[in-house]
Amino acid sequence: MKVLILVVVLAAVVGGVLYLNSQQPAAGGTGGIAADDETRTVTTEKARSGTITAKASAPARVISRKTVDLFATVAGTVTKIDATEGEAVEAGKNLFTLQNPKLESDVVLAQVRMESAKAELDEAETTLENQKKARSSKEQEAESRRLKAEAALAAVQAKGGQYEADIEGNQRSYTRLKEAFDRGPYVQAKEVEDVRTALERAKAQKASWEKEVEQQAATNAADEASFQQDLLRIDRDVSNAESKVKTSQKKVEEQQKNLEVAQKELEKTKVASPIAGIAWDIKVVVGEQVTPGSLQSTAAVLATIADMSEVLVEADVDETDVYAIKVGLKAQVRIESVGGDQRWTGTVVEIAPSGEKSKTSDIFLFKTKVKLEGAGDLAGKLRPGIGAQVEIDTKTESNAVLVPAQAVVQRALSELPKELADEARKNAGGARIERAQVVFVVEGGTVRAKLVSVGLSDTDSAQILDGVSSGDEVVTGDSRALERLRHGETVKVR
Repeated sequence: MKVLILVVVLAAVVGGVLYLNSQQPAAGGTGGIAADDETRTVTTEKARSGTITAKASAPARVISRKTVDLFATVAGTVTKIDATEGEAVEAGKNLFTLQNPKLESDVVLAQVRMESAKAELDEAETTLENQKKARSSKEQEAESRRLKAEAALAAVQAKGGQYEADIEGNQRSYTRLKEAFDRGPYVQAKEVEDVRTALERAKAQKASWEKEVEQQAATNAADEASFQQDLLRIDRDVSNAESKVKTSQKKVEEQQKNLEVAQKELEKTKVASPIAGIAWDIKVVVGEQVTPGSLQSTAAVLATIADMSEVLVEADVDETDVYAIKVGLKAQVRIESVGGDQRWTGTVVEIAPSGEKSKTSDIFLFKTKVKLEGAGDLAGKLRPGIGAQVEIDTKTESNAVLVPAQAVVQRALSELPKELADEARKNAGGARIERAQVVFVVEGGTVRAKLVSVGLSDTDSAQILDGVSSGDEVVTGDSRALERLRHGETVKVR
């Protein structure tokens, strides 16, 4: 019985020793080869020299270049909507028509007053024209009467010479006969008396002529004075008519301005788009009452017009990435709903100066606008708010040592050879660490863990700053396969 117990104990001890030996690390390391005796097959790639670009990825939304809200500036009832949601509209196109009876009646009243003012002006201009014609006619009449009066006066004055000649002739005859009569009996008294009578008659005729001349001159002067009075009266009438025309013209101008104001107010019942774009978020329906804004309230938005002439996306960039982003950096944009996996090149054009706290975490997000290049064909397909994904190229390194991104793994220091673990602690500068970044390199059929410093990385590759050289054969594959690898393990390369 004792012999049997001793055999069992010895068997247990031997088995334990064999198990512990199977778990001892390979020479120079703390990790061990896989429990089975099969040689592991691995996939490898050569580390290469190339160019790598670091990217900051962020979700984004399509935004418009500019948006304009359309408001009603007058009250009214919506009678017509000339746009549908998502329709492309041209600048100046009328989109909403309102009905406002008061503004319509204001225009009609202004038109009536305008026509009345024009009729008054026409009448005043006709009166002025007639007054000017009357003055011209009066001037012509006065000139004709003046010529006739001057001719009559000249005719009367022409008789005066004959009367002077008669007086002189009779005076000479009378003097001669009187002297002859006084000298002797040869001249009879009757002859002398006849000549004297003729002389007196000539003088009387001259006196009558002089009075006739005076009367004719007085008549002419009276006629001229009458004509001048008539002209003064007509001139006053012309002046009054001219004043009436000026007053009527001012009235027409005033009524024209009133009409234009009324028409402009009525034009406000037609709400047009000030820009070309997409009609978006139409908020009213036909038959709805709308009112303009006031000091106490804001006018209701009828619709929003989005200018999609440029394709822009707005990304929510994480606060940990925004420091590396600058205006002018290139980006790749994917808009899955319209392009699937297609990517468009873009440029960062604006970065918000301050961030907004995320709704799902304590991280702050910075609104970053990216303008797409060569995406003009998208303008008619996109709508504000469509989701997108942005990758911004933050930094590029050329002649970099590159390995597949999945080749860089984290390893517990306890799984690494002592010298690598010590080196990792030294590199940490005294900080307490438990894990280190490594890349497994195949050397002569054996896997060696290499401590590495990683620079830039993207979805496919990682830049190795030190620890691996171009041409080294690094192990790749999925994380589970890499997790099973141990330093010093013998492997076969697939």
